[in-house]
Amino acid sequence: MESPQSTTGRTPLMFDVIIVGCGPTGAMLAAELGLHDVRVLVLEKGPSPSRSFA
Repeated sequence: MESPQSTTGRTPLMFDVIIVGCGPTGAMLAAELGLHDVRVLVLEKGPSPSRSFA
């Protein structure tokens, strides 16, 4: 049986942390973790970034 990588030709994505929600807390956490070389994926349900943090 072939691995998924050999059939698609793509390397699987690897993350250390997945953050759900890119509000003020999620964005700040992602930025801080990135400064420490942590691989972060941020998931947001909205179609575009929010323009207000109220």
